[in-house]
Amino acid sequence: MKIQHPLWHVITLVLVWLMVVSCILPLGGKPTATPALPSPHSTPGSSGTGKSGDPGGGGDPAGNGGPGSNGGSLDQPATQAPTPIPTPVSGAPYVVKQIQTLGDETVSGEVCDPARPFVVTSTTPRISFKMNFVPQTPGGGNLTYAYSFPSLGETHDARGNYTLKPTGSGGTLLLSMTVSDHVVFNGFNGNKAISYTFDLVPSQNTVCPKNP
Repeated sequence: MKIQHPLWHVITLVLVWLMVVSCILPLGGKPTATPALPSPHSTPGSSGTGKSGDPGGGGDPAGNGGPGSNGGSLDQPATQAPTPIPTPVSGAPYVVKQIQTLGDETVSGEVCDPARPFVVTSTTPRISFKMNFVPQTPGGGNLTYAYSFPSLGETHDARGNYTLKPTGSGGTLLLSMTVSDHVVFNGFNGNKAISYTFDLVPSQNTVCPKNP
């Protein structure tokens, strides 16, 4: 009769133990996660981490990953500055239309291109003089005029600026001017502030020279 070595008893017990453990582990393992149903108020990309364009990414348009700890936030539209409306300073030829009077003067003239220097004439029963307008920006510039009454010892020398703005009626432009007029007359020698306005109305009858 053979006597089995104690080592074989140990090996046999180990194999039995392994078989028992292998049968028990599947029952005690980690349960399979059940996918969460989306909320009816959720939007794609409102949670999770990832890059822009990935479902649940919540990233920005540049492709950077969005927040994932508490869910991403909806991208807010970028605030855009309003587009400025350019002043139409160059178009059809214009004719001067008087809309204001300081006394008995009349203003007249034709403007082929308000983006280039132009002249407007002011006429009174006693004298006529020219106002010279020099554009500096698309919406305005500087102006000067000077005249005198030698028999009265009266002189005027004015400098200032003007602006051009559309009136919204058929392309008409409103010219607003403000000058400081240096007046010498009857013992007075000083400056007077003068403001004046007139319209530039598109004209089909004005013939302008062609640009070189």
